[in-house]
Amino acid sequence: MSMNPLMSLDRLISLYAVQPLSRILPFRKNSQLAILMYHSISEQDEGNVHPYFRLCTPPELFKDQLALLERGEYSVLPLRRAMEQHAAGTLTGKNVVITFDDGFKDFQTHAFPLLRHHGFPATVFLPVDYISQPGPHLGGREHLSWNDVLELSAQGVTFGSHTLSHPQLSSLLPDRVEDELRRSRETLENRLGQAVEAFSYPYAFPENRKPFVAALRACLLRCGYRFGVTTRIGTVSQSSDLLFLPRIPVNAGDDSDFFKAKLEGHYNWIYSVQLFSKRFREAVLS
Repeated sequence: MSMNPLMSLDRLISLYAVQPLSRILPFRKNSQLAILMYHSISEQDEGNVHPYFRLCTPPELFKDQLALLERGEYSVLPLRRAMEQHAAGTLTGKNVVITFDDGFKDFQTHAFPLLRHHGFPATVFLPVDYISQPGPHLGGREHLSWNDVLELSAQGVTFGSHTLSHPQLSSLLPDRVEDELRRSRETLENRLGQAVEAFSYPYAFPENRKPFVAALRACLLRCGYRFGVTTRIGTVSQSSDLLFLPRIPVNAGDDSDFFKAKLEGHYNWIYSVQLFSKRFREAVLS
């Protein structure tokens, strides 16, 4: 039996500890921007996977979340515009960027019609080697084809790189890392006929490995990227690095209360838990 997402510990802490405390303690709001991270918009059964690690968001739930953004008067911005306004200090009000990792086919069939209905922009990060390859790949799911990508691009969807083959970059030699970054961007630009500026880091972001992160940042700049998003959890603050931006994961466990709490920054606490866990594992294994 799968775990009830309403009983997940991170949800309980966010709703019944962090959120109430934020109303009585003088917390300083340091962000007006949440970058949402989706993967698959589908009903696929993920079995006993803990809600935190799920990749699927049912279409009806996604529909409700977009309606909540509209009712809540959030400005849903393209990634580039949000980053330019953030850098210039001109963001006002409540702002959201919608992103999708992995380039699954269900973005076209389930997500895009709902986004178009609301007039919301989105950025999709593609693992280039899997686009138009026959058969399921990541997570046993089908990916978009290049024809799909071109059709969606013509309708306003922005595409970015999610590497060539979706490896854990921190396990690769530097030359291979640069190849994954450079060739994925070049392939996208050749296919789309336009500049590609954004990159999404696959898997857990190793911010505890500072030499690797510094080398990766330099490599991203050499390869021509201006913006980058990660799996590091949090809303965007003034101190956020534009090449390693935090995001808010969204999946089937996000009912409206939890979704709103995440948008308001009440889920950001989990980043400290993540970082402690990474440092602890590194210390144990060293």
